[in-house]
Amino acid sequence: MLFVVARIEDAPFELDAAADRITVTLPWGSLLRGLVLADPAVVGPLARLAKPGAGVETIISIEERDAAIGVAPADLERIAHRRAAFAAAGLVLENARAVTATDVASTTWGKRLGHARAARVVDLRRARDSRACL
Repeated sequence: MLFVVARIEDAPFELDAAADRITVTLPWGSLLRGLVLADPAVVGPLARLAKPGAGVETIISIEERDAAIGVAPADLERIAHRRAAFAAAGLVLENARAVTATDVASTTWGKRLGHARAARVVDLRRARDSRACL
C-alpha cells in the first residue's frame, strides 16, 4: 500500500503504472468533479497510475452543495453516457450502478454519512493497451 499526498492532477510520474487497484471512496472537490464529468485532467492521471488491466473502484455521491464545484446530483445519472471520455483517457467504464447499503456500510466514510445519500458505484478498468493513457 502506498499513500501519496497530492492532487490527482499533480500525480507524480514516478508512480506511473504502479497500482494494482485504486479505490476512491466518496471523493470531493476536483476529484469528484473530474470523475463525474470524466475530465481528462483527472481521469488521465488516474489511469496513468494504474497498471494495465487494473481496476479503479469508486463510490461517488453528489449533494446539492456540490453545485459550487460544477456538478449536480443529475450528473451522477449521466456517468454511463461518458464512456467515450473515459476511454479517451485509457479507462474502460465497466459498471455504473446505484449504491447499496452494503457498499456504503463497507467504508469508514459510508458508516459516518449513512446510506441515505444518492450515490453510485462506478467501476473503471485501465485499458490493457498501456499507450492509451501515457
